[in-house]
Amino acid sequence: MNNDELVTRRAQAIAEDRCFSKGRLRDEFRMKPAPGAEPVKWYKNTYGGRFAVYRIADCVPMREKRPLTSKQQLAGQRLSVLSRLNSTSGRMARQAYDWLSLAPLFLDTETTGLDNTAEALEIGLTDAAGQVVFETRLKPTVAIGAQAAAVHGISEQALCGAPSWTDVARQLRHAIGDRPVIIFNARFTYRKLKNQSIPLSTPYAT
Repeated sequence: MNNDELVTRRAQAIAEDRCFSKGRLRDEFRMKPAPGAEPVKWYKNTYGGRFAVYRIADCVPMREKRPLTSKQQLAGQRLSVLSRLNSTSGRMARQAYDWLSLAPLFLDTETTGLDNTAEALEIGLTDAAGQVVFETRLKPTVAIGAQAAAVHGISEQALCGAPSWTDVARQLRHAIGDRPVIIFNARFTYRKLKNQSIPLSTPYAT
């Protein structure tokens, strides 16, 4: 609402000798009771409290909001940034930044199933830029579950010529080196790799 419209609305309400609560005076007319103005009447609200209404003719316009100074604008921006940083997403972003500063590797696997004896049958490592650092399929020592096969589409026949863990262990160790490893669903994946005695430094849980 522009100033002309506000002035017209005030004039019309005054001509009609209307009464309003402080909230409506503020929100609809940008006005407040003048010093010494007495309420016309008191009402009960739905919460058991009371509120007063005032004749708009006994009210005065509220001061116009002053433009923010450059310092106030900067302070507001700083508070906004601090609020975002302290939020859950902000804390997660800081954690991700800290991890990325360590040049981590990202590991993902496909497994024979979800039970406690399941093993990895495909392992891949990438860096933060998405470049593949290491990738191989493995011949597991347990059968591939039907549900797992339906998800990743890898059959036992496709793994007939795949190397065993002992064949690729040194390559994977060399590819990882001393870099931290970030793993999606880390507890599950770490357990499957441990079933095959694949040694990793403690991965970051994700």
